[in-house]
Amino acid sequence: MPAIFAVPKQISQNATAQTRRASLFAGTDAHSNVGFHVFGDDAGHKWLDLKLDRYETMFRIVRTHVLLADDTPLTRESLLAAVKQGRFFAGFDSIGDTEGFMFTAESGAERKQMGDEVPLANANLKVFSPAAAHIVIFKNGVKFAEEFNANELTARPDLPAAYRVEVYQNALGPPFDTMPWIISNPIYVR
Repeated sequence: MPAIFAVPKQISQNATAQTRRASLFAGTDAHSNVGFHVFGDDAGHKWLDLKLDRYETMFRIVRTHVLLADDTPLTRESLLAAVKQGRFFAGFDSIGDTEGFMFTAESGAERKQMGDEVPLANANLKVFSPAAAHIVIFKNGVKFAEEFNANELTARPDLPAAYRVEVYQNALGPPFDTMPWIISNPIYVR
């Protein structure tokens, strides 16, 4: 069974992010070897070849989405810098399109992204989901705020902590109502 069904209920990143910066990556364990062929030889020639787990399908299950500023060209350096800063999220794109997801913190006129630190004073956490869903903000791994059937959630942090987001597509029913559709990296409120 694909890794999509093996997502833990609580991500282990929580405890680590309380004391130091931590990022969550996602990927698919794809081998493209489940299938069968009819009439073939040892040289790899196959008359009828049917693959059940083609690479094109497997790599669309879960993706790591790296966020670059609009004015930043995509280069090796800009990609590595964004990953180093924790500016990315995991999206189970097989459940639905995750394009447009954002998790930010605003403090005065300043807007911070995943991977950034923000002072507690006047901070507001904002989540934007590309589709109406169950949105949960976690504070050091404990549920802090949530909204059902919403595209947006705003919450004011009450203490310094690592805050991150999980988004669930409850409307799809089991098993999708209990496994994350989108998992963010933390914003560190200090």
